[in-house]
Amino acid sequence: MANSNKYREYFDIDEEYFPQINDSTIAAASPEFWTRTYPHYTFIEMLNSMERVLARQEKRSLWIEGAYGTGKSQCAYTLKKILEVPEDELRAYWDRYEPLKKKTDLLEKLIGHKQKGIVTAYRYASGMIDSPRDLFLAVQETLKASLVSANLYAGENTLKESVIAWIEEPSHKMFFDALLKKSEWAALFSQSSADEVLNALRKGGEIKTLMDNIFRLADKEGITALTIDSDRLIAWLIDIIDRNNVKIVFIWDEFSDYFRNNRESLSEFQKLAELVNLKPFYFIVVTHESGQLFTTADTTWTKVRDRFIPVHIALPDNIAFELIGHAFNVKPVAKTDWDTLVDGDLGSRTNTSRSKVMAVAKIDNPQVMKDIMPLHPMAALLLKNIASAFKSNQRSMFDFIKSSNTDNVKAFQ
Repeated sequence: MANSNKYREYFDIDEEYFPQINDSTIAAASPEFWTRTYPHYTFIEMLNSMERVLARQEKRSLWIEGAYGTGKSQCAYTLKKILEVPEDELRAYWDRYEPLKKKTDLLEKLIGHKQKGIVTAYRYASGMIDSPRDLFLAVQETLKASLVSANLYAGENTLKESVIAWIEEPSHKMFFDALLKKSEWAALFSQSSADEVLNALRKGGEIKTLMDNIFRLADKEGITALTIDSDRLIAWLIDIIDRNNVKIVFIWDEFSDYFRNNRESLSEFQKLAELVNLKPFYFIVVTHESGQLFTTADTTWTKVRDRFIPVHIALPDNIAFELIGHAFNVKPVAKTDWDTLVDGDLGSRTNTSRSKVMAVAKIDNPQVMKDIMPLHPMAALLLKNIASAFKSNQRSMFDFIKSSNTDNVKAFQ
């Protein structure tokens, strides 16, 4: 007998599912949305690698990479949250998923590292970082915000504060005022005096253009005290780490553009990455597949790459099917009816297709195939492969699952 019920009568649709993780979606999401991250195999491997570097078993940082739509941004953001949320929240996340319940040793190790002190910083996108100096300023600004938020010592010699301190000195202020009257600098600066520059710097907000102008002036006029370089940033980082007695984990998502924009100046980036040999400063970059960024013949690139532990986030068919199953949330009031359908009429119609798809997708747990219902096994496999063939991504599967155009369809007609 046909069932005329609709999908929405059996399933809740997660309205906080975001097809892409970026600054906007993070701002729009509820604080606990990271807990929806399903801990598949490559995600757990990332956590294992992070634990090893925190334990200083390897003095390298992580390089998280993957194809479009594999969820690497979600994984990276969840790593940040794991390292910063209170212990009870982390334990609740761990208890939520079967794959993590088997990793109690990893959990206790991560909690031990957290108890000794970890400061996390997170930044998204690098398209506007056109030079090492831009990079150093961005690292300083982002990390300082995290330190201030945690009520920790933020360093007396931060890069922006060094500029402020230099200009504030009376003789320097007079010199800076005189420079701003020169036609070249009067045309460049929107500020007409040293005091106006100081006010703009103290206000915070977006100061990249102003800092760029100051450094351009400093370079042309020979004011070496205002020059930003890797050595000064590293000295600041060491000061912060030592004074606060903490480890720093800086996660920079969508970092691919930095390498594209700065191919000829990787040696300065390499100095920053090498700090991990001396101090617990972990500069974690998240990119698309790194093989597309440089050629293997590029020796500088090879040296940079060796400073990191590669973490490849992937969604092979078996993991993709697990995630699909996780995305279908059966309503508690409908669970008994739904289980009856899956084990009965609906299941009997798909016995052959389930076994065939399990073989192709290398799935050894029959429950995975039950969990993807009401998607037909062949439809799920086809959807995943169509997305890949048309240069889309696995994200398309979850767009389909969430779509309001499908949740009204009558089930099992």
